Order: sequence, then structure tokens, then C-alpha cells
Amino acid sequence: MKKILLLLVIAVVAKFGWEGYRKKENPVVIENPVYGETRVKLGIGGREFEGVMFVRNVSEAECRSNNGKFTGIIDKSSCEKVNCKIVSSECKPELTARNARLFDNEPTHVSYVSLARTQPELREMRFIVWGVSVAESDDLCKRIISGSALQIAKPTCIHAAR
Repeated sequence: MKKILLLLVIAVVAKFGWEGYRKKENPVVIENPVYGETRVKLGIGGREFEGVMFVRNVSEAECRSNNGKFTGIIDKSSCEKVNCKIVSSECKPELTARNARLFDNEPTHVSYVSLARTQPELREMRFIVWGVSVAESDDLCKRIISGSALQIAKPTCIHAAR
């Protein structure tokens, strides 16, 4: 499970990073962000998990484009061992209070990955998996941030509140 989630997150971040370098709309400060929220159900070993990727975008158009890329990555990924299914993918002018706190790097009841926007071409992202224990979320977070493809975005684990 952890390897598959790790590969999934690395593929998404690499795709967003590469596309970001090719875009012209890269303000230093994103003043009126539009948030992409993509939810994925993963069935592994008789258990079901929900992964959520949040991306802070410059515009509605960029959000729709990025959500489409994420959907394409999931559809093309190797999900033979995991039952992958996109539950929803939408763009929002603001997040719920609970999810907005993720962009303030506030702890939740599980650990999650925070990817900073270290360059104007990159977009700030959060990735959280619901339905796992604190220990599982800690382990998953450590594995994800150790991926060398993510180093350009300076990934951080925001550990669960204890």
C-alpha cells in the first residue's frame, strides 16, 4: 500500500512541477487562489482508504487543468494491486475550515504531506490519507517525503496531534 501511494504522490508532484515550469502565469503571490480538491478511494488488502490531494491554484482554468492531469495520472497508473477510484475532483474558491487549516500546516488526527511553493512555477499542495492509524500515517508521510523527485518542493510531514 505504502509503495503504491508513494509512487502516486511522486507522479502527481512531478507532473505538476513539470507543467508549472511550462506555464506563464506564475505570480510570486497567489492573491485569489482556487483550490483543487481530488479525492481517491484506495482498496488495499480488504481495507479502504481515502486519499485527498489539495492544490492551491492561480485561477479556475489552472485548477481545472491540474485536476484533469491528476485524474489522468490516476487512470494511467498501475492499480492492478489496488482498487483506485477517483471519487470527486473539483475546484473551489475556498476550502472548508477543516481543510483550510492544512495550508496553515496545523496538525490533524493523522499525519499528512505538505509541499511548499519554493518557486513561482510550483503550486502549494497537501496530501492526506484518511482511514489509517497515526503510526501508518507517520510511516506513509516519511516514505513520501523521502522521494527525491519531491525535493524541489521541500516536502514536510505535518505530524498528527498527540
